[in-house]
Amino acid sequence: MSNQLINFWLLALAALPLAVNFWTRLAYEPIKVALLAVLAISATGAILINPRSRRAVFKKPLSMIEKWWLILASVALVASIFSVDRGRSFFGSPERCLGWLALLALTAVFFIFARVLDERARQFFFRASMAVAVIISVYA
Repeated sequence: MSNQLINFWLLALAALPLAVNFWTRLAYEPIKVALLAVLAISATGAILINPRSRRAVFKKPLSMIEKWWLILASVALVASIFSVDRGRSFFGSPERCLGWLALLALTAVFFIFARVLDERARQFFFRASMAVAVIISVYA
């Protein structure tokens, strides 16, 4: 991915806490989970399309924390499949939308941070997150 695209994606991810829809009964979680899924899908697609980024993701072996993250996502998928209420387990409740699909989006974001982004991009995300935190603190 190009640096401008990476910076835009990181800025959108950092600004995610600002996504609030006050005109609905559920103002916080559904819109944030939906935007997180869109960001995760778009970034994963961009990485898989670019051969250089794809090589960066798959060339080095998994670290211990990455293995445990994959185990967690796999166990959650098996639990969703054998759940009493598969729909809620997979998609999440209508109020929160934090099911297995949200965990999959978080897994994609985790692996993008761990395997694709360099230190400069991580510092940019940290600074953008601090700016969003100041905005939220002023608003609160």
